[in-house]
Amino acid sequence: MSNIIIQVVLAIISLLPIALSQVKSPKIRRYDCIAGLIGQPFWFSYGWYIEAWSLCFLGVIYFGVFAYGFHTKWLKKEDAPALKSATNT
Repeated sequence: MSNIIIQVVLAIISLLPIALSQVKSPKIRRYDCIAGLIGQPFWFSYGWYIEAWSLCFLGVIYFGVFAYGFHTKWLKKEDAPALKSATNT
């Protein structure tokens, strides 16, 4: 029973960044990478628990992709004016 609950939670955690990436508002859309980063430790630990090493490998790759998105949307200075102009329209 707990395995089913874990899988449902993983599905929700995985769908949240995809849903956020489709929102029209740039202010909300930039949270997609944060939602993705939050989910990766759970995927990695689940892959480790069931000894699915390819799942662990994919978790590391996805972490890198979401970390790049976080860097681009939150830390990079050049994107701040573009975000402001997009939100003012």
